[in-house]
Amino acid sequence: MGVIIRMGIDTSARRGEILKMEWHWLDLDSGTAFFPAHITKTKIERTVPLIERLRTSLRHHKEKVTEQLGKPPAGRVFPYTPDGFNANWTRIRQRARKEYEALRKADGVTDEELKSDDTVTGFRMHDCRHEATSRMMSAGLNIHDVKSVTGHSDLRSLSRYTHGNLAIAIKAVLDKHIKATTKKQKRLP
Repeated sequence: MGVIIRMGIDTSARRGEILKMEWHWLDLDSGTAFFPAHITKTKIERTVPLIERLRTSLRHHKEKVTEQLGKPPAGRVFPYTPDGFNANWTRIRQRARKEYEALRKADGVTDEELKSDDTVTGFRMHDCRHEATSRMMSAGLNIHDVKSVTGHSDLRSLSRYTHGNLAIAIKAVLDKHIKATTKKQKRLP
């Protein structure tokens, strides 16, 4: 499950896209994942970059699966059904919540205070997608590039990820403009 979560955070792929991912759509050497149109929500294919930590996780996952099968894997990377995934996701959240509550109680937090705290139990797989998209926006990536990686159908649907990043986006645009202007001025006789 860890590599599925990492894939969500590092690619902004949707849960269904991740669960339908096939080995031959991954190029771990060049660092790309291809999402064919028939598995995407928008029915538009896209290729997304895979950062090194995700590539490493996927390589380890492939080695583990190869060892279990006795041959290189083919077909789906994560052979979960949606129901199977949801059951595992629920179990993981429950275990994480118990650990979290134990730590919080050790810090003196009461049961009553914990009732109103949805940390961990409120965590959804889609939150990984939101995190990935927010990170891209915070890094100052062009909104059109973010759209092509995330597979959003239009810029309006992407606007929810810019809420906390407006100042960062403005600064990135201004910095880019200042650099371009400075270069032009240096070239003038």
